[in-house]
Amino acid sequence: MSLPIYQRVAVTDAGDVIPGAEYTVINENTGVAAPIYSDRTGATLLSAPYFADSVGTIQFFIAAGTNYRVAASGGVGTYTDRYVYAAYAQESENDATAGRLMATGAGGLVSSGVPSANISTTGGNNDGTGFLSVSTGAVGIPSGASRGGVLKFGYAGSERSMLYSDPLNSQIHIRHRFSAVADAWGQWYKIFHTGNILGPVSQSSGLATGAIIQRGANSNGEFVRFADGTQICTLYDATAVSVAVNATLAKMWTFPVSFLSKTSYSITGTNRPEQSEDYFGFTYSNNSNEATATLHFKNGATTAQNMLDFRYIAIGRWI
Repeated sequence: MSLPIYQRVAVTDAGDVIPGAEYTVINENTGVAAPIYSDRTGATLLSAPYFADSVGTIQFFIAAGTNYRVAASGGVGTYTDRYVYAAYAQESENDATAGRLMATGAGGLVSSGVPSANISTTGGNNDGTGFLSVSTGAVGIPSGASRGGVLKFGYAGSERSMLYSDPLNSQIHIRHRFSAVADAWGQWYKIFHTGNILGPVSQSSGLATGAIIQRGANSNGEFVRFADGTQICTLYDATAVSVAVNATLAKMWTFPVSFLSKTSYSITGTNRPEQSEDYFGFTYSNNSNEATATLHFKNGATTAQNMLDFRYIAIGRWI
């Protein structure tokens, strides 16, 4: 047990010190004398009457959380100190002793928090809500994360959740600990927001590790990639090509980005004849691999003509 100290000088309203003043300590909640001690551990109980020293100093230790009144009197007058909440400050930023006052630096939101080299073990896995500040390279932070801040909160036992804020990369991650499953911290999951929905997509073990949607373009067309593995490639080709009656035109397309394999996508196309409607358009594709495919367009049986405005689209998977 570690008790808070009461230490004041008995002074009258006129400002006169009361040397050797006799004083009482009354519990404001019960109206009876409150037990006080001469030591912080509470091993030695003081016995009334109580007296200040020769310069009027009153000093004793009292149970934390006691609302009490100190009244002193002497030859020059009286002194009263009321409704003092006897709470003792935390001995460290992690001190969770009941009745303690929060120490400077333990506020988390209003301070730098508690520095941590291993956020999985700081304060124990079963401790309550807390704020931590973390340096780059600390054990337990999300892969690729830089220095940041941690909020840990939970329900009971070792059931906990942890949020990690990475300000340099504008990322937020969350993970959980649940005793009924493995009683260990699970993997980190990235929380998506307007700042990271768009960007390079990536996957690891079936989980998105990059953005949700990626869009790009080059001389071979445009593409959209989604975090679930879906990929869409398109190309608009305005080249006019003369095609004879009943002839087939082959157009090879190098995709703007590759697919997973030649069996992971389907491809189609359209075109517009310059003069006649006597044409069949796209018929099939072949010679396919993950990076290229050949599309075939057939003309009709009546008129040789120019084909133009070719549009290609391939839908499949990038992973």
